[in-house]
Amino acid sequence: MRGKKYPAPLPAELADWYCYTSDGGHSILVLIEGEFDEEKPVWQELCPAPVKAVLRDYRAVGEFIAAKLKYETGLIKTPKYMDFVLEALESRLVKKLQLPNDRG
Repeated sequence: MRGKKYPAPLPAELADWYCYTSDGGHSILVLIEGEFDEEKPVWQELCPAPVKAVLRDYRAVGEFIAAKLKYETGLIKTPKYMDFVLEALESRLVKKLQLPNDRG
């Protein structure tokens, strides 16, 4: 989705790989460790992964970013590293408990 920005500064090497997807939220396009050819990684192997998960463990591979993430038939997403899940839960709690929402 165009126009979205991550709410915190990203390391320079990750900034160009940032994207926001409707089903995954704030993401970085990465190569999954162990799932690509080290000698010639290609853009077709890129996968959007939650920013927080990538920040835990990543490295540069040529012009790409590789991250150690769980991958089976698709990326295994851990809820605590998914921004939109936390935001949605927080929003529900604010409404349920009738708390003031200081996020605007």
